[in-house]
Amino acid sequence: MNNIKLGVRALIKTKKGLIMVEHNEKKNGKIFIFPGGGIDPGENIFQTAERELKEVFLSLIKTGLEINLPVGFGDPFPHLLFSPKRMKEAYENDDLLNGKIIGGCSVSIDSMYVAQDGTVLLCPYLPIYCGNVKKQLVKDIWLNSNTYQMARSIRGYLEGKCGHCNLKYACGGCRANAYYETGSICGEDTGCWRDT
Repeated sequence: MNNIKLGVRALIKTKKGLIMVEHNEKKNGKIFIFPGGGIDPGENIFQTAERELKEVFLSLIKTGLEINLPVGFGDPFPHLLFSPKRMKEAYENDDLLNGKIIGGCSVSIDSMYVAQDGTVLLCPYLPIYCGNVKKQLVKDIWLNSNTYQMARSIRGYLEGKCGHCNLKYACGGCRANAYYETGSICGEDTGCWRDT
């Protein structure tokens, strides 16, 4: 009796606008739609959105390979998920799995973000400040900022599924996404579709 097919569409906002995907319809030909699709049996809307987003990322990588264009992501996990070589390296490196070395997001590890006014940001997507290059030496900010020191040890304090994930030192999730979704920089990255 219920012939209604339920579906999910994901609204993905970037600095340049919204992400849409090209879709071929029998009736209208090529159209652009928000990524998404039908809900599979046993899925909830969030699981469907995660699955569909993963399919969009896989499609982006496939297209990139076809035209010899490297495709990157702001969140560290897709780099592991879509590169069997990187995933294999992560699982075979005990130092990476134990946190003796860290991969994934490079915030506070090997990168510094400086705004036009000299403000040093922990991450370009977070309103968390580390100092100002107009008032302090870069070396002093890098070595002595309480914010940088905290961020360098954050992987040991991650919450939710990121805190339990065996790849937390190889990935760490997107701390900006965690902050905006949970209110905590240590929260779980809700954009990650990996089941830990």
